[in-house]
Amino acid sequence: MMENLFHAGFAMLLDCGVYCTDTRRIVKYTEDEIWDAINNVQRKFVLGTSREAVNIRKRSVSDKRKPIVQGGPTGSPISEDVFMPVHMSYALEKEVDTIVNGVMTTVRGKPPIPKSPYEVLAAKTETRLIKNACAMAGRPGMGI
Repeated sequence: MMENLFHAGFAMLLDCGVYCTDTRRIVKYTEDEIWDAINNVQRKFVLGTSREAVNIRKRSVSDKRKPIVQGGPTGSPISEDVFMPVHMSYALEKEVDTIVNGVMTTVRGKPPIPKSPYEVLAAKTETRLIKNACAMAGRPGMGI
């Protein structure tokens, strides 16, 4: 079943490509390009710094190594007034290794409209607030 699922996904990628929302175009890949991406995937990398750094590695079924726990509101809309406390609550959990951030619904009271300066401001503010939240939780090097 897993093999059938893989082949179906592979065929779909080959036939349909990937829609790029920025350019509003479909990016098509050849079979060789897809296999090259599959065969040359990065096997490990580090998220975070200092004592909060975690090594992200491929795991297999029944792997004895502890999995990496990514905690956070993962793309959920969060108001400005609770943005930092929400992320700090995840950083305070010892089981959580990295933070997957939520999205600010407003920044300085304005909605972060795509392709506007407020979108850039919101992204920068989110990162700063999450880093501050991690530092206040005693985990300044936590990966985001």
